[in-house]
Amino acid sequence: MSTYVHKTGKGSIFVNENRTEENNQPHYTGSCKDPNGVDWQISAWKAKSQDGKKTYLSLNFQTPKPKVEQTAPSVGTPEDDLSIDF
Repeated sequence: MSTYVHKTGKGSIFVNENRTEENNQPHYTGSCKDPNGVDWQISAWKAKSQDGKKTYLSLNFQTPKPKVEQTAPSVGTPEDDLSIDF
């Protein structure tokens, strides 16, 4: 299965099948690509206006967390040892 890549300035959201009233997850989740080519994660919750007359989507945009690369600790060389003889 291939992963869909959005064109710049485009995005999509889908119903979050894992949402329950108890876990307060977003009603919709998805992704988009901004005009600079940066990918964003989208979360959307259904909400009501303060007077209760209008329904709207409250949106949250978040850049994906950078992948942390695991590197081995560096090992010093004998030249790195700073011992002084008196």
